[in-house]
Amino acid sequence: MVRKSSFSFEVSDGAAGDDSALTATLTLPLKVEATQNQPVSFIPTAIRVAAGEEATAVDLAQMVRDPEGADPAGFKYDISNLPEGVAISLDGHILRVRADVDRPKGSVGSVTVSVDDGAGAVSAQIPITVVASTRPLIQVSDALLEAARSGGLEAVDLTRYTINLFLRRQSRIVGASIQIGEGTVDPSGTNLNITPAVGFRGQMTVRYRLNGRNG
Repeated sequence: MVRKSSFSFEVSDGAAGDDSALTATLTLPLKVEATQNQPVSFIPTAIRVAAGEEATAVDLAQMVRDPEGADPAGFKYDISNLPEGVAISLDGHILRVRADVDRPKGSVGSVTVSVDDGAGAVSAQIPITVVASTRPLIQVSDALLEAARSGGLEAVDLTRYTINLFLRRQSRIVGASIQIGEGTVDPSGTNLNITPAVGFRGQMTVRYRLNGRNG
């Protein structure tokens, strides 16, 4: 362990007791090093794993701080007290957690992780929670139809306006309604079938809700 300290002393350009001498106070910084290796600090971070998706990989070294400044990636890691409902494996300092697709969402408990830098093992509990998805929420851009015909069917494929590429094939419309204008809207999969009312002229706005695997 290395800690910072300092000490101060007074210097003079004259003899001791010479009131005419000029004096100054100097401060010297010090680094105080421990004579023995000190245990690491281990600050666990909760793990969120998505049901049915690829295993979540966690770098345990990112949770460890060594007083001597050594790289925690080279320390010895071990796991125990594995909770049920998830598959957990350890490869060096990388912990992987996977949940089956039918695993209910919610907490499954904690896994005990120990790390040893040679000064003795330090253990901590890492909580694990199963979620619908760890991927970002689906995002879409506006779809603008400039030449829709009154009484004519306009089919809009919303995957063309989905920003998250990996969610395109997993998305579906779970609701749609006309906010402005007259006509009908019929959602089907990722398509919106929009039919402006016969004789209608003007702006028509359709609002929809698109659901990816992450909800």
